[in-house]
Amino acid sequence: MTVSAKPVYEFVFYSLNKIKKEEYHKNYLNFKNEIKNLDGCLEFETFNVADNDLLILDFGKWKNLEAAQKADNRVQTETTFKKFFEPMNEIIFFENMYLIHSFIKEDTEESKLVELNVYIADCFEEEKYNRNRKLFYERVKEKADGFVKTLSFVSVEDKNVNIDLMFWESREKANNAHKLLNDDPYFRAMKKTVTELKIWKQLEYFYPLEKERNNG
Repeated sequence: MTVSAKPVYEFVFYSLNKIKKEEYHKNYLNFKNEIKNLDGCLEFETFNVADNDLLILDFGKWKNLEAAQKADNRVQTETTFKKFFEPMNEIIFFENMYLIHSFIKEDTEESKLVELNVYIADCFEEEKYNRNRKLFYERVKEKADGFVKTLSFVSVEDKNVNIDLMFWESREKANNAHKLLNDDPYFRAMKKTVTELKIWKQLEYFYPLEKERNNG
């Protein structure tokens, strides 16, 4: 498989204008449908930060990098999408990424919670980092109650920019798992290979936007 044929995952993390928040939610389903109708779109989901309804994460999967870039260009230039951007306040993080690892636990409940970790790994420790990362998430899959899956990504443009997207059955189980695993030797070893940690501690947990609003 050539690089251009790999699926690309797009992360867009942004804030909303408080005054225009309801306008965003009113137009959201139309926006999602417009995105999903673009050539090469395979998946598109939106998540809301658990403790701040003004912070949003869009997570899209595209057929390849070319499709993702063409879609970005259309979204930014076509008037069809202009009204969807008006309620946005600031784009905090935008990155196209490749999936490099997945750790999936069988026979778990439907995931209701997503945890986003963004960090920069030390390029000189890359091999060691990835080895410890795999060992740590195998340990999570084995020991953590409520763990559903982890998807690990690396940036298309910069191999030092990484994302781990962790799915949990509930926030309580996620918190309990962190207490259990913080002293795990593979986790400590993984952290030693990281030069700059960019975990938004207050923004770690997200709920699927539609489910959260439907649940009131």
